[in-house]
Amino acid sequence: MSKQKILLGLILCFLLSGCGFTLRPVTAIPPQLQHVYFSSDNPYGTFEVFFKKTLRASGVTFSDSQINSCALHLTSSFSYTTTSPATSVQARVYALTYSANIVILNSQNKLVFSAQNITVNRNISLAPNEIFEVSLQTENAKQEMQRELTTKIINILSSKNVAASLEKTP
Repeated sequence: MSKQKILLGLILCFLLSGCGFTLRPVTAIPPQLQHVYFSSDNPYGTFEVFFKKTLRASGVTFSDSQINSCALHLTSSFSYTTTSPATSVQARVYALTYSANIVILNSQNKLVFSAQNITVNRNISLAPNEIFEVSLQTENAKQEMQRELTTKIINILSSKNVAASLEKTP
């Protein structure tokens, strides 16, 4: 039985490699951003803490001061609007928006990469008896939006434009 499983596993590996499947490489953050001073308007906010954990997982370390390191400043906001009438017998549709603004400064506090505004939108529908603020669907949507926003920011930080801007500055 175990030989069959091993053989099946090998066949699957050969099939995947034969069709051109490859694992996506880890996005490389430029060396200048491997050690950064991180600042935020809400440093202990849910999104900011999640973002810092993601940066740490990407190999970034954090400095206590901006001396001899780039500064990464992040501002984020979450908002929502009701897009359907708020009657007590109808489902309500909410439009959720999570946005972040990221700025990179060098150790002399000069702008290296201008502010980038990144936005993620979702619509959710809640039953008449669900409360938006405590709904599990709302929390799941927020977490999903935070993950997507973090991915977008990491992609910007890893872009060729940011790397070129960092190389131009002393």
